[in-house]
Amino acid sequence: MRIALLGASGFIGTAFSTQLAERNAEVVTVRRRECNIYDVQQLVQHLRKLSPDALINCAGYTGKRN
Repeated sequence: MRIALLGASGFIGTAFSTQLAERNAEVVTVRRRECNIYDVQQLVQHLRKLSPDALINCAGYTGKRN
């Protein structure tokens, strides 16, 4: 299964990524520099290119500058 993971570098995203890797899932990450996840059209276009079977959103807005 090919899974797109948003927020993979954060605390929860890292935990998801580790667990998915242990289960031999193919994880593709959506990185901030590749795609603005707050721009729905851009996100949809990027996800179409990745063609995942599932999407897990671990991204969050913390108010901190990243």
